[in-house]
Amino acid sequence: MKAKKLLAMGLTVLIGTASTSSMLCNTVFAQENTHIEESTDLDETLDTTENISPKLTDNHDITSTVNAMANTAGTSADNPLVIPEEGLLWDGNGSTVLKGVNSEWYKTNVTDAGVQFVAIKIPEKTTEIYASVFSPNIYASGTPTAGGSSVKIANIVDKLVAVDFSAATNLTKINKQVFYDAKKLGGVIDLRNTKITEIGGNTFNGTAITGVILPSTLTSIGSLDSNMAVFGNCSNLAFIGMRDAVGDENFLELPQSLTTIGKYAFSFSGSSPIYQKMKNDGLVVSIPASVTTIKASAFSNSQCSKNIFVLEDASSFEGADKDAFSNSTWESNRPTVLFPNFSTYQNADETKKNAMASYANLSYGVTLNFVYNGLSIATEQKLYNNTVQYVKKNGVWSLDEHYELPKPTGVPTPAAGYYGGWELDGKELTADSQISVTSPADTLTVTWKNDFVSEPNVEYSMNGQPISQSSPYNVQRFGTIGVQVTHPLMKNENTNESTDTYVEFEYYWFDIQNGTVGERSKATGTEDYFYRESTQNVPTTVSEIPMRTEADTRTGGTNYYCVQVLGKLVVNGVPQSGYYYKSLVPIISFGGHPINNNATTDKDYIFNVNVVPAQFTVNFDSQGGSIVAEQSVEYDNLIQEPTVPTKEGYTFAGWYKEAACQNKWDFATEKMPANAVTLYAKWEANAYSVGFNANGGTGTMSEQAFVYDTAQGLETNKFTKEGYTFKGWSTTTDGQVVYADGESVKNLTSVPNETVTLYAVWEANAYSVEFNANSGTGTMPSQAFVYDTAQALETNRFTKEGYTFKGWSTIVNGQVMYTDGATVNNLTATNHDTVTLYAVWEANQYTVTFKDWDGSVLKTEQVAYNTAATAPAAPTREGYRFTGWDKTFDVITGDTEITAQYIKTWTVTFKDEDGTVLKTEIVDEGTGATAPTEPAKEGHTFAGWNAAFDNVTEDTVVTATYTVNQYTVTFKDWDGSVLKTEQVAYNTGASAPTEPNREGYRFTGWDVSFENIMGDTIVTAQYEKEESIVPPTEPEQPQAPGQGGEMNNTEIKTQTGANLEAAKTGDDFIVEPLLVTGGISSIAATIAFFFRKKEKLNHKEK
Repeated sequence: MKAKKLLAMGLTVLIGTASTSSMLCNTVFAQENTHIEESTDLDETLDTTENISPKLTDNHDITSTVNAMANTAGTSADNPLVIPEEGLLWDGNGSTVLKGVNSEWYKTNVTDAGVQFVAIKIPEKTTEIYASVFSPNIYASGTPTAGGSSVKIANIVDKLVAVDFSAATNLTKINKQVFYDAKKLGGVIDLRNTKITEIGGNTFNGTAITGVILPSTLTSIGSLDSNMAVFGNCSNLAFIGMRDAVGDENFLELPQSLTTIGKYAFSFSGSSPIYQKMKNDGLVVSIPASVTTIKASAFSNSQCSKNIFVLEDASSFEGADKDAFSNSTWESNRPTVLFPNFSTYQNADETKKNAMASYANLSYGVTLNFVYNGLSIATEQKLYNNTVQYVKKNGVWSLDEHYELPKPTGVPTPAAGYYGGWELDGKELTADSQISVTSPADTLTVTWKNDFVSEPNVEYSMNGQPISQSSPYNVQRFGTIGVQVTHPLMKNENTNESTDTYVEFEYYWFDIQNGTVGERSKATGTEDYFYRESTQNVPTTVSEIPMRTEADTRTGGTNYYCVQVLGKLVVNGVPQSGYYYKSLVPIISFGGHPINNNATTDKDYIFNVNVVPAQFTVNFDSQGGSIVAEQSVEYDNLIQEPTVPTKEGYTFAGWYKEAACQNKWDFATEKMPANAVTLYAKWEANAYSVGFNANGGTGTMSEQAFVYDTAQGLETNKFTKEGYTFKGWSTTTDGQVVYADGESVKNLTSVPNETVTLYAVWEANAYSVEFNANSGTGTMPSQAFVYDTAQALETNRFTKEGYTFKGWSTIVNGQVMYTDGATVNNLTATNHDTVTLYAVWEANQYTVTFKDWDGSVLKTEQVAYNTAATAPAAPTREGYRFTGWDKTFDVITGDTEITAQYIKTWTVTFKDEDGTVLKTEIVDEGTGATAPTEPAKEGHTFAGWNAAFDNVTEDTVVTATYTVNQYTVTFKDWDGSVLKTEQVAYNTGASAPTEPNREGYRFTGWDVSFENIMGDTIVTAQYEKEESIVPPTEPEQPQAPGQGGEMNNTEIKTQTGANLEAAKTGDDFIVEPLLVTGGISSIAATIAFFFRKKEKLNHKEK
């Protein structure tokens, strides 16, 4: 069964065998950004094409279109054949190291010889790309294999046009020369989705790529030990960086992760756009602080001296080879290496600085303070060790070849022979001077000096007379040619060499024939005024050299004479060292040795000489007009009047005998004298006027009158335009500034009486918008705006927890004036003003729901972020106690559900032993109750409670318990001796000991009762004295009751002597009759009454 699949970058169809079906799944359509799943039905697959190409309409024959594109897949760079993952070759089974295209797959699936363009999408699983796998180098010694297998790598190098890294999210390394000399590989190489840390040398060398977007993970690029230019010979390369280019932008940006830059890593093709930008304008390249190693010639790009390499940290300098930024010591190759500041420059290793100084200008940002008359008139940021023409705009250094030094006002006119200018470290500072001083510092003071000695006036001369330059000079035999040097301070016969200040001049003459040393300068020469390298002769005072024969002719090209003019300065009689003036020598070597020129001026003096037979020359000095050819005129002949010369801005008024034009030459009558003649043109300057046009501004200005060649300051601008700054004047309505405000100008037109209109040039004021988080968090860069140019505000990047960003206000507590990303303009009309926009935040509203234990809603409330909710009344639940809420709600930060919390309660009842309720308490489950005051019971001690109540889990009755008190009953004898001791429970009786005996006494009992003990008790034995028996007597007449003696406690003895006991019981007495033994017939019978206390009786009875 045939498997059908769409495969393209664009739209391509491959039809293969069943074995290729799995291979072709998930193919990427790079141009349409659409994935098409595998289908076994071509018609089903084609149904999805409307999502792939919007160019196909309902009326289009889709099938024929797809078939047609399938037939062209791989036939153009715009429609390459994409090699799927199954067609790639790995370095062994299970390997993630990509080693090229599988040759067997390629032979099986790519059978169309017309396929000449292929593309590769690096799969997600790839972690490394093997060296040279897509370079012709790997095939130089035969077709290689991969992973120890016999499978060979297909050679597609000459067909490879595109590589897609978008899915290669696991790729960490690209080895050296991977795409080396893959000449068709083009487009932008985008590595942003990868995790690449290392890119080897020569990786993209010789390709047609236009740009490279580097990954943020990159740590090393290039080779440490081989001269392998990663991007060499990439003639289309325009940019390298962390982003895509905008338009034709050229830049070189390095990731902050980079640590190592190898040899020639960023050496570019001389024809590439990025190189041309470097050479013509220069690039500013930041070297990240992370960089610790920069190998030799890492940034070698010949003649790119305008490049500035900004070191974010001085450690990058310490790790750089001396020639890291250039590969030669030529000044044309010396870029600038910019230290972070003066301190890091000053503290850097001197040996290393001296070594690198031959290859690069080591620099730091220096402030020039321009001082005139003791007052600072300007301060400017410049680059130390570089020309003053470098300026810093918007934080970026660039070379401004039109830069002018600031000009002080009110400067008096210098004396003759002097001029005013700026001086730095004892040397004149001009607009193209190199800033270098003996003692570098953060700030250097430049002072105005009004006594710089001016350059001399040097004129060509012949036979001692000044002449105008022509090529070649026609000199009579035995004539002389040279220069005539004049200066207001020139030494003369009145000069006092001991005290005066003056200048004098010396000369070196050079004879050049056929580009080398001429006869007159050779060692065999006899004229000492000609410089000869062999003798190193000193300069001469000869300013003109003789023309001896026709052999002295030097008629141009590589045959000429030249002279170097050397000016010496003497100040107050003291000769100054060196030469204050040195003209240029127009040759770079002499006698095989360089000439130490060090010219102070760019002027050179070259002579092309024709030595001719004797004639007299008429020179026509047009005094600024068009050149008029000289004439050779024989003596006493008329001079032919030449064609009238022209001079812009002037009207010609005739030829005169002197420069001051006092005596006019009459060509009709005056004849040639026996010497050379110079005639001078007379000119009359044209008048014109200047009108001023507001060009969109408001106000009025009058016309201004001018005369050609007479400088005059333009009227100060009186126009205004809201939101704009006046920059100067242009000669067209939409032109650039040609003249500054009030600038001294001349020669605005050469046409007499013409009116020149100058148009005000307005520059829309620049202002910036700063974004204030207004209590939010995050950062946003300020945004630059230009007046009258609408621009979308930067999208808000601030956040504030619990708040929603609503827009921007111009005050801290204001309302929204601008929405996020709104297009705005003219927020201020003031130039360089800063408008602060404050983020407007609206607190988020959150729903706070109070629920009862069963989920029922007690209350719902809308609460602003970070404020408190208000709880409802505390709910109730039978058998439970409300304890609060399950979470706090004093600071609400989101939708919140709060549930009432309860705890189960139980009743604890405390009872006395008899059931009396002592206390009732409701307690939380698992907690303890508080016992009441301990109860009391007579004769008992409180022993505690019958149940625990410290962890109550149910309704509980707690009853008091007691222990009966034990008391000591001590039985003592009459003398206090203890007869018995016994412990007796409360309210019970004690057991008496055996009755004690006492001689002479009779035990009568105990003194207290002990049958119901209520406390500790002492019981003492009781006795009564025993008495003798009385003999019987005659009875006395009985007395009637109530008469006679006492009855209480009376002992009555029987006749027989029996003892009768009278029982005393307190106040109560019992009379107990006793029958005395004896005969009844006895008349003397006695009746005795015995009395006993009831208590004793009771005791005895017991």
